[in-house]
Parts: sequence; C-alpha cells; structure tokens
Amino acid sequence: MGAPGPTDINIVAVSPDHDEPLFDYSIADVEARRIARDRKIGITSDRELSHVALIDDHVVGAAFVSISHDTYSFDVVVDSAFERRGVGSLLLNAVADIPHDVAEAFPEISHKVDVVSPDMERMLKVRGFHVASQGDGRATMTR
Repeated sequence: MGAPGPTDINIVAVSPDHDEPLFDYSIADVEARRIARDRKIGITSDRELSHVALIDDHVVGAAFVSISHDTYSFDVVVDSAFERRGVGSLLLNAVADIPHDVAEAFPEISHKVDVVSPDMERMLKVRGFHVASQGDGRATMTR
C-alpha cells in the first residue's frame, strides 16, 4: 500500500460544543496540540481547534483559528510523517476564507497569519495572501 493521497484524508470540522459520535473533541485537541509541539509551532491560547485531518481515524493534522472584532487568524499543523501529501492544503482550504457569519458580524475583519514554514508561505501566496512583514524566520501575511 502506498502513501495516503488526498482522497484518503478526511477533514472534519470540530467544535468544543459538539462532539460527533465516536469522535471526542478534547482528544483531538490534545493530539493536534501534540503535533504542533512536535513541529515546534506555538499555538497561542486564543486559538481554538477548528478542523482536523484524519487518516484511518488518527489525527495527522489540524487547523486552529482565532477571531477578534478586527482580525481572523489561523494556524495549520501537519504531522511530519504526513508532509507533502496534501494534508496542509486540505486544511488550509477549510480555514483560509473568513467564515460568512464572522464577516457579517465584523465587517472590518481582516486576515493576519503568522507563518514559519516556507511551504505554508507558498501555499498562502497561491491563495492571494501577501507578506506584510518579515523577520526572525517568520512572516506575517494578510489578504
């Protein structure tokens, strides 16, 4: 059997208020934050788990979001064993656009994404983001 492809990856929207049958938000959150720690990506406490990438019911990636009255921000993390298999792209597709209900509630909201990975920077540029500032091995991107 070869490496999982995008069709083997299941992206699941999650919320602390709604556990799916056979899916526990708190376990997914612990696994997602473990991946971030292993990858040395700091997920700040204001970010909530938004989506997970599952392969054979194992969390292999996650997206975290933060929403304030003027900023929509997100982080995407992928287990190193599953890099370059489409996991990050699928998660990014799930969170890159500001949700309609958020945009309605906060008309002045804009993107602000802290990027530490050159791969993520490239994927965001393809989706219309641009570098607003850069330094210390990271970039802040907006759209």
